[in-house]
Amino acid sequence: MTGLEADIREIKDRTAVADLMHRYCRYADSDEGQKMVTLFTEDCRCDFHAGHKPELEMIGRDQLLEQIQASLTTVRSGSHYVTNMEILFDAPDRATLHCYMYSWQRFYDYPQRADCHRYGRYEMRATRTPEGWRFDRMRLVVSGEYGGDRLGEQLGRPWPPSF
Repeated sequence: MTGLEADIREIKDRTAVADLMHRYCRYADSDEGQKMVTLFTEDCRCDFHAGHKPELEMIGRDQLLEQIQASLTTVRSGSHYVTNMEILFDAPDRATLHCYMYSWQRFYDYPQRADCHRYGRYEMRATRTPEGWRFDRMRLVVSGEYGGDRLGEQLGRPWPPSF
């Protein structure tokens, strides 16, 4: 592969990994848990609690789907935004994605349960598969929340994220 061909492949791969993250957000906001899970490998490991509750780490698509569906049943509406995306290629077929996020959620039992405004970042690893790029690792690291109690999980995190 020539230098130009390698550059073009990296640009295409970088775009594909970013699009994967954008689809994840769209599916979350559209209440499409089944579709969210298709963006992950069968043996994925996902941690929505950044290691603070290791017993809640999900291993595999089935556990991930169970958790996502349980979460989505409480949410009436939501919106996810990602920015400051950095994609580091660890190997030709593996990339680490780091991006900042903001999400808003309105729950079915509002106003008894306040809206949640969450600020933080995702640490993800993507792998090229025969179906295209898929996430095999995911962490949600929370900087702070309104309507929740998570705070400061981003402090002291390694750079680049390691899995």
